[in-house]
Amino acid sequence: MHAATAAERHAGWPVATSGSRRAVQTYFRLQSPDTPPEALLVPAHQECAPWGGGRTGPCDKCRGAGRTGHGCLSCLSAGRDPECPACDGRVRWKAACPVCRGTGEIDARVRHGISVFPRVEGLLEYMRRRDTDVDGSVLVELEGIHSDDADFDADEGALLIVPTRVVSVRPL
Repeated sequence: MHAATAAERHAGWPVATSGSRRAVQTYFRLQSPDTPPEALLVPAHQECAPWGGGRTGPCDKCRGAGRTGHGCLSCLSAGRDPECPACDGRVRWKAACPVCRGTGEIDARVRHGISVFPRVEGLLEYMRRRDTDVDGSVLVELEGIHSDDADFDADEGALLIVPTRVVSVRPL
């Protein structure tokens, strides 16, 4: 085993460990350069709400079925990782819908944690699919612990974490 190089960590490559899981998992998100990345470490800023605000009613993600197909954008974009914290190497599977939490009715309550992806490639594919302008954004790499809540887009490999450290910040 070897210690991960900075290039490996920034590329979202697995960090080799002697155990079955990485010693330290890092995660990625984009944000405005006007927002200090250290603000993510403040508990009052560690909440996630649905894009465009929440609404109630039948869940449009799963069409009220309570279950939906999941596809890990990180593994689909950069190759299967058996230690991926979003999919554990499954890449595609069916599970409870992250929006309605399996009830068929939208659960738009704010969730604890900040939205991240385990690999840069998954994050960028997520933004591309939403036709989101990322020009001028900064890429923030974080360490953190998994939240007990599921991200609204967990079906695409998004995770919620409670960040414990800002590892790096770089222009996109």
